[in-house]
Amino acid sequence: MAIRIHQLRTPALALSLFFISGQCLAEPHTRDGVYVQLASGLGWMSYRSTAQYPFGGPPHDHTNQQSGLGATGSLLVGFQLRPGLALGVAGLGSAHAVSSADRTADCQPATLEDSGGPYVKLLGTVGPFVDYYPSASLGWHVQALVGYASLGYGDISQGTPRGLGLMAGVGHDWWVSERWSIGALTRLVYANTHVASVTYPEGGGMPSEHDTVLLPTLEISFTYH
Repeated sequence: MAIRIHQLRTPALALSLFFISGQCLAEPHTRDGVYVQLASGLGWMSYRSTAQYPFGGPPHDHTNQQSGLGATGSLLVGFQLRPGLALGVAGLGSAHAVSSADRTADCQPATLEDSGGPYVKLLGTVGPFVDYYPSASLGWHVQALVGYASLGYGDISQGTPRGLGLMAGVGHDWWVSERWSIGALTRLVYANTHVASVTYPEGGGMPSEHDTVLLPTLEISFTYH
């Protein structure tokens, strides 16, 4: 019996070392501590603005629609409350070359003197975010942001449209080192901004303006967990 127990010790020890070494290799991939994510890619912007001219006669309602492809980028910095759940602050930005303005005035086709193109729309959003991995050991995750949005410039008003910005995304990443992963992200960004009308003392003024942006994106992400 003593001989048999001695014979079993070697395979049992080897099996124990195998499991211990496997656990040690898995420990760096825990998704805990500091969280930093950089992402960049392409997005398609759908832009719509509405404005009302209350000066010099009956009010006139104007609309404008544009769309186009552009480059996107983001930086997310935070801390993981537990493995797979990160909270922090994010900044998103994009620049788009959009189509010529499709304008109406009181529901009729209209033109407006402008630079004639090319047209560029800039969008920036900043606010708190959450990034959640349902399984900390797998790469699938979802993220969301609620914050402050600003367009680079308005369509008609000289002011800067500002307002609400939202983002929702889903992605998957793959480990490339103990703490870094590379992945693919698809996001949907929405912005709802506004500029109040301004009346000049000498008469006339700038109209109020309301802008909405819908921006689906496809991006590559680089994440430090």
